[in-house]
Amino acid sequence: MSRGNIQVKNIITANESRGNGGRIVIDSKGDISSLQLNSSFYSGSSYYKNSVVEGNGGAIKLISEADIYTESIDSSADSFYAGSDSNGGNITLNANGNIATNGLLKSSSYQGDGGAINLNADGNITTNGLLESNSYAGLYGGWNANGGTITLDAGG
Repeated sequence: MSRGNIQVKNIITANESRGNGGRIVIDSKGDISSLQLNSSFYSGSSYYKNSVVEGNGGAIKLISEADIYTESIDSSADSFYAGSDSNGGNITLNANGNIATNGLLKSSSYQGDGGAINLNADGNITTNGLLESNSYAGLYGGWNANGGTITLDAGG
């Protein structure tokens, strides 16, 4: 755990072939600010066009004893091939102060379930962008799947 503030421009643990996006955890006693956090899975490569390609978005967790400011967070699973079972990863932001998001928070899936998005703050929560946890499985030849739960809990 960092004793001071953490400022991050980009962290990308995305996977663009087979397997899962990597997990991202940032834990700080001070403020956390980030521009782009991406632990998504994407199987759009033409190399895998005729095979089932599976992978999940990696979980993203930010924990701050102060405030959290974010732009873009993506933990989605974009596998367009019917028969794959790829799920969005969970996104969790916990702050003892305020949470402010200014961009897209996305944990959707094209062939599986969307991941949960949880924002918990002892202070206020402000979102100036889209919170998305969809499942597009029915649109792309998949089966029944679910969007993830989105929870905002503010104490201020």
